[in-house]
Amino acid sequence: MKELSGALKKAEKERSVGGMRGLKDTVRAAEASQEEAHKTVETSVRRAQEAHDLMVELSEEVDRLREKANSAHGELNKSKREADALHSQYIVSLRCIHSIEDMMKAMESREKKSEGAEGEEKLEVTDLMSRLMSGDTLSTEELMALRRN
Repeated sequence: MKELSGALKKAEKERSVGGMRGLKDTVRAAEASQEEAHKTVETSVRRAQEAHDLMVELSEEVDRLREKANSAHGELNKSKREADALHSQYIVSLRCIHSIEDMMKAMESREKKSEGAEGEEKLEVTDLMSRLMSGDTLSTEELMALRRN
């Protein structure tokens, strides 16, 4: 625009000097300059639109990947909770197995010590053992009796 204004002033100056041909040349040069500037603007607009389209496409891809990552993280947390629950069950089962092994050792030891008086004591140990395995609590005396036997 400044170029056109400058060209117009120059043309007016030349016209006053008497050069119509110079004026036409100046107008043509100004028109060529304007056309070149217009092409540059169109190219810039096209490149800006392409960049904007790419930005929108990448933004949608980021949203899709973020959703996928959030979903995977939720599954990870769910798996961790399930693993914790299974691990707790495993620990309880190990404790039960160790208790059973200890009781079996105690029962074998008792059998070797007193095979004669085993009827009543064996019944008591079996009763205490079944109560313990069913989840009942035993008194201190019952635990001591179980340990002795």
